[in-house]
Amino acid sequence: MSDSALLEGLLAKLARGAAAAPADVIVAPAPVDQVRERVDEALRRGRAVSFAYKTPDAAATTRTVDPVKVHIADGQWYLQGWCHLRQATRTFHLDRVSDVEVTGIPVTHGADPLPALFDTLQGDIVARLRFPEAVAPLLGEFLSHAEIEISGGMATATVRLADEGVLRRLAARRAGDVEILAPEAARRAAASWAHAGLAQYEHSD
Repeated sequence: MSDSALLEGLLAKLARGAAAAPADVIVAPAPVDQVRERVDEALRRGRAVSFAYKTPDAAATTRTVDPVKVHIADGQWYLQGWCHLRQATRTFHLDRVSDVEVTGIPVTHGADPLPALFDTLQGDIVARLRFPEAVAPLLGEFLSHAEIEISGGMATATVRLADEGVLRRLAARRAGDVEILAPEAARRAAASWAHAGLAQYEHSD
């Protein structure tokens, strides 16, 4: 069987649990791998799936998720489901998933309504950042699905995050290049970090 036929069959199975039929099948460029196969198994068996999830600039976390639906957008695979850790619906990029196991936990949120794939979810943080346009390539996946406006060589990005700590780590790594505009709490935290670092430098001799 060709990769295209295999992918089409798998996508049809992955969308089974959804309330509505999937849109036209989109064949992803990557081959079917163990991650996708186990997500398919979890959907078929009505069981939660456990995996390690690594977002840009953050340590990996272990998630247990009631899988609801798999999407393919722009050639990328995403799982939407109820995250037991966050106690909310979350979207997971399957390329950032590893160590997948199908658990014995029955799915209890399989019929929950799903937001649009990249809509802001309850509990997520909407952050706004400003940086020189030339810095954008250095931010990599952090800007995936961000809304970016460019004016006078400066870029302003609006991005959805599940963890405010990502902003502090980003500010630390790109000190002087990235300004946090919102949320205000993250802006203050980054400023405090910068002042503390400057104070240590001033007293280092």
